[in-house]
Amino acid sequence: MKCDILGVLLVLFGPLFVHGFKGEVEEMYYWKKVIYENLPLDEDAYIGPYRYFTPTNNNVLGAGYHVSSGLMIVAMGRLRGGIPATLAAFCTSDYPKGTTLAIWGFPDYQKNSLKASFYEQSQNYYRKLETKTTNPDDTRKLSHIQRRPREDFNIISVYYPNVDDQCDRLYVLDTGLLHYGSSYENSVQNPALIVFDLQPNCCLTRKFPLIRRIEIPNNLWKNPIGFQYVTPDYQGKDCDDVILIPY
Repeated sequence: MKCDILGVLLVLFGPLFVHGFKGEVEEMYYWKKVIYENLPLDEDAYIGPYRYFTPTNNNVLGAGYHVSSGLMIVAMGRLRGGIPATLAAFCTSDYPKGTTLAIWGFPDYQKNSLKASFYEQSQNYYRKLETKTTNPDDTRKLSHIQRRPREDFNIISVYYPNVDDQCDRLYVLDTGLLHYGSSYENSVQNPALIVFDLQPNCCLTRKFPLIRRIEIPNNLWKNPIGFQYVTPDYQGKDCDDVILIPY
């Protein structure tokens, strides 16, 4: 997989899903607070020093829709504690227009889970790397970055998902950072590009095979929160070329 780093892009979404056609906008779903289905832990449980689920801290920042399956992916960057799943989903076929919906961890709650040990690591770890020199050419192309398509990883914090219908894939950038404002920030792991396969029947199976997970090495970043956006590069002959868009 080839990854290129480009310039700046910023898009924000709220908990409002609309459908637009020929200049008209129709409200499809709206909720006052995010609701999860079948959480694996009690809402009042604690992960380290933070509650497992604090409803007011769960804010949808990004969304992507897979047309052939009807799967809607939402992302909630971990800007505060109490977020059970930074990456979640629901199926539009399960909810008529105007109804209250519930989301579930994508690809599952286990991948989204935080561990108490994550909070025991050194804060501001990434700032120790700022003094490292980098080759300017390395910040443009990431053709030789470490490839770790493992199944035993955790998704720490995602801001914006990219659902691609041409390739039937979900591309996300996990910052690897717990960034709770000025009060707490902890780089749990390197930023990583994660790619999942989306099939037309995935709403029925709830199976989303991992295609690839690629960690971005230390010498190519200073602040991990800069890695938020990714888009496919269709100039290539397949779906394995993407562009990372930091800010």
